[in-house]
Amino acid sequence: MPGFFYGRLFPSGSLHLIHSSYSVHWLSEVPKGLEQNKGNIFVADTSPKTVFTAYREQSRRDFTMFLSLRAEEVVPGGHMVLTLLGRCKTDPCGNKIWGLLAQSLVDLATQFLKHHSCINESIFFFGGGEFIEGSDVDTFNLPYYNPCTEETKAIVQTEGSFNLDKLRTFELSWDPCNGDDIVVSGRNVAKSIRAVAEPMLASHFAGAIIDILFINYARRVTEHLALENTKHFNVAILLTRKSIGILVMKMTEDDSGQNVTNCLQELLLDQLPISTICSTSLPGIGLNTRRWRRT
Repeated sequence: MPGFFYGRLFPSGSLHLIHSSYSVHWLSEVPKGLEQNKGNIFVADTSPKTVFTAYREQSRRDFTMFLSLRAEEVVPGGHMVLTLLGRCKTDPCGNKIWGLLAQSLVDLATQFLKHHSCINESIFFFGGGEFIEGSDVDTFNLPYYNPCTEETKAIVQTEGSFNLDKLRTFELSWDPCNGDDIVVSGRNVAKSIRAVAEPMLASHFAGAIIDILFINYARRVTEHLALENTKHFNVAILLTRKSIGILVMKMTEDDSGQNVTNCLQELLLDQLPISTICSTSLPGIGLNTRRWRRT
């Protein structure tokens, strides 16, 4: 079932289990106010503090919306398992895998500026007659944010629809094959990042730069892996949908104090609906679903 998971996907109360694998670190859009993030494509050591704030707030709004929408679709007591890329520290700087891609873009810009400065210092020409303006390097930013565990816990608690039952972290090498040949590893990492980032890069820059960009990126990754075996920091969380009774009581306890027993009985007497297991990847990618009836 195709859909964008920052909107409604399924009927109310129709899901028992949701599994999302490496999805919710992707934002619904690039944050506003990144004009000063020049030479970077994400939060970096040279980024102004306003850039971090913009990314953090966009992530908070998006994850809150994600939880709220899924809460409408999950039955009371239903579960949600999320795996996402995070970070082990509160400081968001130092995301090296995106930092190396940013450096590779700057390399191309600098290289072509030198070769074609006699034509126009603000234009970088590429094969096949394609070109980009130099300012495009400064205006490209990723719709991505890897939250620390404290941020994730706080958003779940504030949104209030789910209990956070478990949170586990683990690390994986950039190259899943993790072989001894760092040149091959550099190419493997470049291929995996290209699979994710190419559509965004091609829509912002001239499509002709993609091949040469990722050749340069593979070289930079290889040089980095020769010095450090950097790993992805992963976060896995298990959430349980709070019961309707608890939510109704929470909404009414500060109201007129009327007895809501009859209301709760009416809400909870219905049989559980058909349940669905769904798996998601990126916000715009389709969902594979399987349905069964409760026995």
